[in-house]
Amino acid sequence: MNESEIWRRIREALSRDVIGCQKIYEVSLTSLGYLIFGDVDYDDLKGLNRQLAHILKKRGIKIVRKHGRRYALIPERLLAPRKRKMKVEIEEVWRW
Repeated sequence: MNESEIWRRIREALSRDVIGCQKIYEVSLTSLGYLIFGDVDYDDLKGLNRQLAHILKKRGIKIVRKHGRRYALIPERLLAPRKRKMKVEIEEVWRW
């Protein structure tokens, strides 16, 4: 699985309202790993989560440690689709 596929799955998992809507998503790496990689062995997940943490850090997402667990702090703005600029033409209509 490449980086773009993992990032797509992260966005998909968070947009499905599996995790409640917030300004900053605070998600444990273990939970996020199971959402992305599916049913894998716990020992295999450790290695996959290292790769996941590397991808998240590369995208500018902060990883914090709380009570012995690692959490990713993902800002909502990184997950929102980019708005495309639209050019709007206004047609003037004169009514007498």
